Amino acid sequence: MKSFINIGRDWYSRHLRIDKTSLLLLCLAAALLCISESLLLVRQFDLFTAPGFLRPLTFDEPVERLLFVLLSAAADFVLILFAFSLYLLLLRGKASLRSHLMFMLLLLTVLLCAVLLRTELVSYFGGNMDWQVLQNLGGGSGWQAIRMVAAELGIHLLLLLAPLLLLVLLFYLVYRRLERHRLTLLPHRRGWWLLTCCCLLLMPLQLQWVGARQQYHDALDKKVSQQLFAAIATALTDADGDGYGWFLPKADQHPFDAKRFPGAMDIPANGIDEDDLFGDLPALPKAQDRLPALVQQAIREQRRPQHLVLVVLESVRADQLFATLDGKAVMPELSAIAKQGSFSQQVYSHTGFTTSSLKALFNRSLSSRPVEMSLVQALAKLGYQQNFISGQAEDFGDVATTVGMKAPGHYYFDAKTAIQDRVYPSTTLGSLRLSEDRVVRQVAQRFSELDWQQPQFVYINLQAAHYPYVHGQTKKLLSEVLISRSQINERNKKLLEQSYANAVANADLALGQIKQLLARQQVMENTLLVVTADHGESLFDDGFLGHGHQLNDAQTRIFYVSNQQQQLPAVFGHVQMAELILRQALLLGPTAAEPAATVPEVLQVVGLIRAPLQIAAINSDNNRLLYDFRDQFFSAQSERGKKRLMLYHKQQQQLTAPQQQAAEQLIRHWGWLRYQQSDLHHGLSQG
Repeated sequence: MKSFINIGRDWYSRHLRIDKTSLLLLCLAAALLCISESLLLVRQFDLFTAPGFLRPLTFDEPVERLLFVLLSAAADFVLILFAFSLYLLLLRGKASLRSHLMFMLLLLTVLLCAVLLRTELVSYFGGNMDWQVLQNLGGGSGWQAIRMVAAELGIHLLLLLAPLLLLVLLFYLVYRRLERHRLTLLPHRRGWWLLTCCCLLLMPLQLQWVGARQQYHDALDKKVSQQLFAAIATALTDADGDGYGWFLPKADQHPFDAKRFPGAMDIPANGIDEDDLFGDLPALPKAQDRLPALVQQAIREQRRPQHLVLVVLESVRADQLFATLDGKAVMPELSAIAKQGSFSQQVYSHTGFTTSSLKALFNRSLSSRPVEMSLVQALAKLGYQQNFISGQAEDFGDVATTVGMKAPGHYYFDAKTAIQDRVYPSTTLGSLRLSEDRVVRQVAQRFSELDWQQPQFVYINLQAAHYPYVHGQTKKLLSEVLISRSQINERNKKLLEQSYANAVANADLALGQIKQLLARQQVMENTLLVVTADHGESLFDDGFLGHGHQLNDAQTRIFYVSNQQQQLPAVFGHVQMAELILRQALLLGPTAAEPAATVPEVLQVVGLIRAPLQIAAINSDNNRLLYDFRDQFFSAQSERGKKRLMLYHKQQQQLTAPQQQAAEQLIRHWGWLRYQQSDLHHGLSQG
């Protein structure tokens, strides 16, 4: 009996034994990676303190925290173990202690670079950072977005040099100082591969367990190793090639039907619920575009329209309209216009991004293939001469072409036209900006050239409040001390808010100068002046800086101001503005409200319409119902706060009857919009 045991031990020692030195190195590397990444996640998302916005990323109990760390360490250990086994395979067993150390340092350098880079990207773009969000920020191009913020990211990425240089130094020391440890070790590759296979077989259990528990999934899904294993597991179990596999939280309930998966296109009235959301999408309602009839009525009645000046302010929140700083009004010019004319602060950007907001305003739709008559088309039919003067590059995100700014007969001037006058060194389209003084000078020049006997439409875009809120020609109107780009962080929130308010005041000053130019032309009495913003701006209100990554008031709530008395809806967005503007310019009364059951007052989207991260609807009471496609939760937001409602499943419906109706309406309206811009619908409608 003992002989058999001895034979077994001898065989294990020769073929399967794992050397303790290598195992110790692996454990140390995994521990270093796990500790570094976990500390960054805890610091960035407050995992062990307060919950994150709308997502319960908090581990209050010691057992929960320990389990999070163990699950995190397991993913890191298996990843490093797999890489180490490949390394042994490539060296064909001719490894040494020095080669072990060099490999571990190289692997840690790559992984830590990926972790730190992702941390900086999330810090800049927000918690909803996603390639779709990057595409929106970059006007449809993710790489354009990276180029836009390259300077800002470069400042932060300089902080990565210290740990990287330390790793390079260790790499050099290992290479130079461990000459005597070049003796070849004889690790048993079979033993390592057996251990690797056993660990890899346990990872699907870890993925499924984590996927079934939302708080662990949301936290661990931000790890590089967890993302890698989740992507591999999905690819291996995606039998029908639709991008979804067997693993939670987005398990494919129809693994052999490529047309049915989470987020699939739900074709209206075909009897199939492709996306498993509230049943089959109802038939498309009949399109009801009132603008063509309004234009025809004006032409038939031979109405002479007023001149129309539309000013869009970059990144100005609704709360800035009547805000004060140290007793000084932030926007004295605009607030005076609002008090004499009409205004609303219950106005919203649909997306929180510049390019998509401008397209929604001019094209009157969130669809990339709008069927509605655009504002530019309506103005042409009404006999307007159209002028576009912008402090940004309107070619960014293809806005100019999409909305028709450069059509024959139009006057066009933007930051690309006067690229030599830009306020920042960068020449990328997303970074081109003109000062407010330069835009006002161009407006003055154009006003002097116009034939004011013909109806004139003038679009003006002012970029004063764009990040980083200060440029070389910014006037110190509200604060003598302005924040520098390198100072912008959450610790300097008060200084940031002062600098932002000062930037908004610069835009307001330019607006007052434009009003004076209109008065100088003696056309103010016959001019409708409308001022709005493209989106809001989060000044670390939700833990992040910027816009477009959360559907909340800070990032999406704006204003609408007119110099004339006008009846406005209780709540509306960019899509509704064109009709409101033209009705007032033609002195036509308001139309009857559209039935609430047909369309929510304001639909909002984070990401792309065809594959959003979040959608939301804001009703006339200024309450927002939000649906997150990643965790399948509805959330209700109001001025009193926010409340997480339910995890939607067919078997688990915990919404009240009014909430259920609002949720179905939200999903239905988004589903119709997505289908209307799809190739399938476009092909059918053309056929």
